[in-house]
Amino acid sequence: MGRQKLRLFLCLALVGLLVGSAAGATKSLTLGTVTGREVTLPVTMTSDEDVQGFVLSVAVDTTRMDILDVRAAGATVDNGAELIVPEILPEGFTLGVVMDFDPPYNGQVIPAGTDLLIAEADLSSKLIVPCMETEEVPVVFQDGLNQPPLNNILVVGGMSISQLEGLELNNGKVIVPGTCDTVRIVSTTGAQGATQVEVPVEVDNNQPVEGYVLCIQHPTDITLAEITTEGTDAAAAGVEFEVAKIYPDGGTLGVVLDFDPPYNGQTIPVGEHHSLAKFIYEKELPCSEKADPTEDAVTYDLVFVDNVFGDPPLSNVLVEGGMSISPTLENGTVTFVPGPCVDIEWYVDGAGDLPCAEGPAGACSPVSFYYTSKTYPIQGLSMAVCFPSVLDVCDLDDSGQGIVGDKHLEGTITEGLNAEFVSFNADNDKGELVIGILVDATPPIPINHMYPPTETPQKVINIYFWIPDDQECGTCYDITFCEPAFGAGQVPIYNRAAVFNESLSVITHDGCLCVGGKAIFIRGDCNTDQQVDIADPAATMSYLYLGVYDPSCLDACDANDDGMVDLADVVATLNYLFKLAPALPEPGPYPPGGYDPTPDAYGLDLGCEAGNPCE
Repeated sequence: MGRQKLRLFLCLALVGLLVGSAAGATKSLTLGTVTGREVTLPVTMTSDEDVQGFVLSVAVDTTRMDILDVRAAGATVDNGAELIVPEILPEGFTLGVVMDFDPPYNGQVIPAGTDLLIAEADLSSKLIVPCMETEEVPVVFQDGLNQPPLNNILVVGGMSISQLEGLELNNGKVIVPGTCDTVRIVSTTGAQGATQVEVPVEVDNNQPVEGYVLCIQHPTDITLAEITTEGTDAAAAGVEFEVAKIYPDGGTLGVVLDFDPPYNGQTIPVGEHHSLAKFIYEKELPCSEKADPTEDAVTYDLVFVDNVFGDPPLSNVLVEGGMSISPTLENGTVTFVPGPCVDIEWYVDGAGDLPCAEGPAGACSPVSFYYTSKTYPIQGLSMAVCFPSVLDVCDLDDSGQGIVGDKHLEGTITEGLNAEFVSFNADNDKGELVIGILVDATPPIPINHMYPPTETPQKVINIYFWIPDDQECGTCYDITFCEPAFGAGQVPIYNRAAVFNESLSVITHDGCLCVGGKAIFIRGDCNTDQQVDIADPAATMSYLYLGVYDPSCLDACDANDDGMVDLADVVATLNYLFKLAPALPEPGPYPPGGYDPTPDAYGLDLGCEAGNPCE
C-alpha cells in the first residue's frame, strides 16, 4: 500500500512541476548540524505560504554512518499529514508527505512559518575517531534518489517548488566526536600486614574492545610480582593472546582477544568498569607501634607511560574496530599497611597444635579460648567470635547474656587470677559471641594481677555450645574470630588486648568443634551392664584393689562424680542401693543414661570407651 501511495504522490508532484511555480517566494529546506555518535538530525522548513506536501531526497555516506530511522515530525505530524512514505536507501533516504491525501478532502496544510520542524532522521556513526578529535560527515540534499527518482520539493497551491523554482536547500552534517574511552588504575589499599596487593586496571569503553596494551610505571621501592588477566572481564570474554613483561620499575601487558582461528570475534562489550588486568605488587613494611597501624601506611604512585618500556617502545592503546585508539588514562596508587607490632595472639580449640573441641550430639560441650603474649602482661581482653547457626551457645538468659558459672572458668588461668570481670553474651540466630574479661577492674592494679607473658597458649574461658541431636559423628564446625561482632548487644566488639591502658590489635587463630568422643553412660554402672546393682561396687573394688577387672567406662565407675575413681565411689553406690541415700549424680543411675556434665579432676577425662556414640 505504501508503494502505491508513493507512486500517486509522485504523479501529483510531477503534475505540480508541469503546472508552474511561485517564483520569487521565500521557501527553504534545511538539514541540521548535530554532534554525537548517535544523533537525531532535524529537517526544518521555511515558507511564506501554506505547504500541501513535500519530498525530501537526502544523501548520506552510509559507509560512515548508519541510517536507523526516518520519520515525519513536528509541524508535519501536528497538522495531520495523511500520507507519509519514508525510504532508507543504500545512498541516503527519502521522505514523501501529502498533507490531505484521503477523503474527505479538508485541505489540511503546514501553515506558513519559519524554521518549522517537519522531519527527523536517526543516524549512528560507524567511525572510530581518536580522543580529542572530531570528524564531519556531510548530510546533503541530492535530487534523483530512489526509483523512480525523487527531487526535493515543496507543494504549494498545487504546484511543486524545486531548486529550479527557487527552493533554497541548506545542507547539514554530523560532527562525530572522538571515542574518549578511559583506562584507569584502581587505587587499592592492602589489608593490614599484607605484603602483596592486587591492583585492578579497568576500562570504560564506548566501542567493543578487541585488544589492548597497558604500560604502567611504579617506584623501585616496590616490586611488581605478576601481571595477569585471570578472573577479569577480559578473560571472561576470551583472551587468546597475552604477553606480560616485568621490569624493575614497571610492567607491560599486550592482549588480543580473538587471535586464533576460528575467528569468532570475541570482544569486551561496551560498558563501564570492565576489568582488563591485575598488577600484583609486593612490599614488606616494618610493623607499626601505633594503636592504628593505618597511620603508618605507605602509598606509591602507579603511572601510565608511553614509549618507556619494550623494544620497540610500547604505548597504552585500545583496539576498537580494527584501529588503535589512545584512551584517556587515569593513574592510581597502591597502599601498603603495616601490621601491628604486637605479639599477642588469640586461639580457640583446634587452632595450631590444639586439637578440635569434641562433644556429643544432643549436649552442651565446652570450647576453650586461649591467649599467648611473648612480651606484654595483659590487663584484659575482648574476643569477637562467629560460629555456625546450627550451634547454640549454652548458659544464656532470655536476653542473650551469658550466665557465668564455675565450669566456664574451670582449669583456666582466669580462675587462678581471680579475675574481677568476666562476661559473655551471644546471638544464636546470627551466630555471634562476644567475650569480655578484665582481670583487675578496680585500682590499684598491680603488675602481678594481669595475664602474664607466655609463649604457651593459656586457657582463659570455656564456652559451652549445644550440638543438635541429629548431627552426625565426625561433623566439624568452624569456630572463628571475626570482627566486629555484636553478640546479643548493640556495641561492635573487636579482638583486642588491653596493655597498660592501651587497646592493641591481636593475631587470631580459628578453631573447630567436632561431633563425637564423649560417651553415654549410667552413673554407677561400673560393669556397663545397663543397670546399677550390687555387681557394680564389686567391679570397682576388683579394679582398685585386686587388679582383676579393667572397666571400659571409668566415668560410670565415678559414682559420686568427683572426677576420680576410688573407695568413695564404692561407698556412694552402696549407700544409694541399701541405705536410702539420694540418687547418684547425673547421668544416672537409670537408663538410658547420658553424658558427663562436669569436668573430671585435674582437667583429665576418665573416659568411657563402652559408651562412645561415635565408635
